[in-house]
Amino acid sequence: MIGKKIAIIRECRGFSQDYMAQKLGVKQPTYSSYEAADKLSDDTLVKIAEILGVSVEDIKNPMPVFMSFHNSPNSNVNSSNFNTQETLDKILTLLEKQLDQNQAMNQKILDLMDAQIRLIGVK
Repeated sequence: MIGKKIAIIRECRGFSQDYMAQKLGVKQPTYSSYEAADKLSDDTLVKIAEILGVSVEDIKNPMPVFMSFHNSPNSNVNSSNFNTQETLDKILTLLEKQLDQNQAMNQKILDLMDAQIRLIGVK
């Protein structure tokens, strides 16, 4: 969950994984693994949050990311460069993609349940 939220915030900020990796002093595959992780060290989270201009709590908090953007004192992100409509459009696109994935997974579960019911009924 933490990695996915970091990815969403990064994409909304318009940052690439290469950019984030460069700022963190790691290679892109290492950074990519951060976005796939459920947990990260506090030190790594602090560095990522600073680059993204959010707090560590914003990343850990399950609330939607568009509620948590702000300029932190240590941030190098300027709010005047932050296009709210563009950000909301990106968030909406990402949420629609997640919804499609969830619907596909739900359909697979229903198909498996139907198959199980048919097997039980065949006895």
